[in-house]
Amino acid sequence: MRTTILFILLLLPFWAPAQKARLIASSSTDWSGGVAGSSGTRYVFTIAFPGCNKKDIEADTLWIGDRPTALVVKTSDAAYFNTVVTSAKKSINYTINAAVDHSRRFNSPDPYRQNTNAINPVKAPMLYNGVALLAYRYKGKRCYFTISKIITKYPDISYP
Repeated sequence: MRTTILFILLLLPFWAPAQKARLIASSSTDWSGGVAGSSGTRYVFTIAFPGCNKKDIEADTLWIGDRPTALVVKTSDAAYFNTVVTSAKKSINYTINAAVDHSRRFNSPDPYRQNTNAINPVKAPMLYNGVALLAYRYKGKRCYFTISKIITKYPDISYP
């Protein structure tokens, strides 16, 4: 009996699907000011995909609450982007800048959102417990990664 349980415990990691993503860093900064009634939170997430090839991974959407943000990966210094992808020794790292605007102004777009018309601003595709939900494609297959916590909380910024 003991041998059987030990054998199952040793083989369990090979049967269970491995998580292809892991959180390296996460931070948030609350801000307010500028135009009267403007405030929000800026988030920065760094997520590693160990053992993956750059061609295999494509991050496309980040949900914070029920607000989706399309991820635009940096392709050149001249292009607008909110996501930077880098290659480390044994992983591919995505650094994502996202913001949630709590302002009462209606005519000004969120500076960190792209293609807001392309994504229907409805609930995330699945329930998640955490700060954000990252949608990405791994070898063409749709996958999700929950960002469970903020590691670094920076002091609030108040603009004049």
